[in-house]
Amino acid sequence: ELGMKGIAITDHECLSASMDISEINQENKKNGIDYKIAIGNEIYLTKTRDKKQKFSHLILIAKDEIGFRQLSALSSTAWYNSYYYRVLRVPTLYDELADVIGKDLGHIICSTACMAGELSSNSLNLVEARKKGLDGAEYKQNIIDFLKFLKSLFNDDLYIEIAPNATSSDQNEVNVMNVSIAKSMDIPVIFATDAHYLKKNDRLVHKAFLLSRPSEGDREVDAFYQATYIMSFDEVVEQLAPCEFQIEEIEEWASNTQKILDKIQIYD
Repeated sequence: ELGMKGIAITDHECLSASMDISEINQENKKNGIDYKIAIGNEIYLTKTRDKKQKFSHLILIAKDEIGFRQLSALSSTAWYNSYYYRVLRVPTLYDELADVIGKDLGHIICSTACMAGELSSNSLNLVEARKKGLDGAEYKQNIIDFLKFLKSLFNDDLYIEIAPNATSSDQNEVNVMNVSIAKSMDIPVIFATDAHYLKKNDRLVHKAFLLSRPSEGDREVDAFYQATYIMSFDEVVEQLAPCEFQIEEIEEWASNTQKILDKIQIYD
């Protein structure tokens, strides 16, 4: 309905949609339907498996069968070493990511993910530091080190992610910062809606679902999640309006998502 030619399924540390995705892709190919579903994983990336720490998000998408096997290896390791801290934790370590991907480069697309990603969380800290008249040197160095690490593993398959969400001042400030970082480090930008539900009108159902799940303390369900659905291009432009980007920039970022689609192979 939106005129798109593909989507990536990136559940959190979970590849269990893979069989369904593969079958749909095979059926589409057989019937000449020009539509791809990419298999991905939104992992939790940490340096250790200590309990009291931040579990940063990172998007990984398989380009081909080798990439899928790499995702499977990472996921298996994460689940084998899973543990309970408030909720079940299944992080992937930096060393494990480097080991699996480093053995055969070029089969995984990486995006820096949402506000819970290492890049965006440091970008927000940098924004807040500068508001206080500080240079935020620590956060700048964190960003440089993190992106250099990712660049060493993913090279031209690394993308810096922003998200359209007009009601979130934090998200908009991070968007502007991330685009500036991307330009300075020559890394392409994409926008992603981080879709947790399908259409705008599904939001209240999704909210009820979130509130129905066991959680320690109050759970924020509106400020972030009200913009996490699959948007048309015009909606993306509208939701990015507070950032004051040029339309030519947004069109370029849209074309970058098309480049990602072109990299995805159909495999059984």
